[in-house]
Amino acid sequence: MYRGDAAMSGACEGRLGDKLKLVWRFRAGKDAATADKAAVKSSAVIDGGKVFIGANNGKVYALDLDNNNNGEELWSFPAGAAVSAPPMLLGDRVIVGDERGVVYCLDASDGSPRWTTTTGAKVVAAANHFVDSTGRDCVLVGSWDRSLYCLSASDGQTLWSIPMGNYVNAPCSLEGNTAALPVCDGSVRVLDLAAKKVVWEMPTSGMVASAVALRSGRGYAADSNGGDNLYCIDLSSGNEVWKQPLSGPTLSPASVTADRVLVATSAMSGAALHCFTLDGQEVWRHEMSAGSSAGPLVVGDRVLLAGDDGYLRLLRLSDGGQIDAYRVGGCIESSPAVAGGYIVVGCNDGYVYAFRTE
Repeated sequence: MYRGDAAMSGACEGRLGDKLKLVWRFRAGKDAATADKAAVKSSAVIDGGKVFIGANNGKVYALDLDNNNNGEELWSFPAGAAVSAPPMLLGDRVIVGDERGVVYCLDASDGSPRWTTTTGAKVVAAANHFVDSTGRDCVLVGSWDRSLYCLSASDGQTLWSIPMGNYVNAPCSLEGNTAALPVCDGSVRVLDLAAKKVVWEMPTSGMVASAVALRSGRGYAADSNGGDNLYCIDLSSGNEVWKQPLSGPTLSPASVTADRVLVATSAMSGAALHCFTLDGQEVWRHEMSAGSSAGPLVVGDRVLLAGDDGYLRLLRLSDGGQIDAYRVGGCIESSPAVAGGYIVVGCNDGYVYAFRTE
């Protein structure tokens, strides 16, 4: 699952070493529109020794995670447009949208299509999954046609949709039957999935462009476009619990653990990764030469941070100190994914990179 789980927490258990070691890289090929390298802005999801990721050349890829096969392509599926959205795995299916507005359900074993559904505009956010009151598997996906869709996971039929009044650029984050969804009008909507409706709307000073990280009935989100704040939201009431100013605007998602919340700013000036307690007290700040569009991923006592300057950074969660960094060939807008001791991330230079730590 993108960002680790349905709550989009951006945190997972695991143990990372102190040195980043590149073990393979895979080139996605040419962009169909420009005949140039195809940026990989999508984020990977990993399961069963396979990496699933989209690319701006309009393909969805399954790659072999094991470095003995050097990230070998297992299959690719030609979508109708750039695939910047992260895929979602649901059992033996891969569900992902493209920038033409089509949502695809593919067989994870060979990439063959099971169903497609078309929205009214591009889909750039990951889908999420819940089980409704009838026991039916449902897929939630937002579109730039200003709507949130609930699809049947079995055949892609639209079960219901909710107009949001503005672009949906981020995924739904789920905790039980509660969902949090940022909308590009400068608000975060809280939904009751059982009632199929928005129950709260919390305005923010600027636009929240990425997923809200959820934990224990609270949501954590940061804004840009004149806001430049980190917000803590009570999901039961939709009220602001607290907000703290950041060193600049952010387009990236926050990460939340049992006692910390982290968020990176996205601007060149004042770029930093901020770490707060869950009651809003800043613990540390790691300053950077450039911002992060991908956001942090917490793995045990380490933090992975992919930067717009092309660096994948490995930091200590305790104090934000940098342990190691590896520079790839371009800006990284892809959020790192971790599984089986591997770290996988896409890059705008057209490659997917896989690392291990020592």
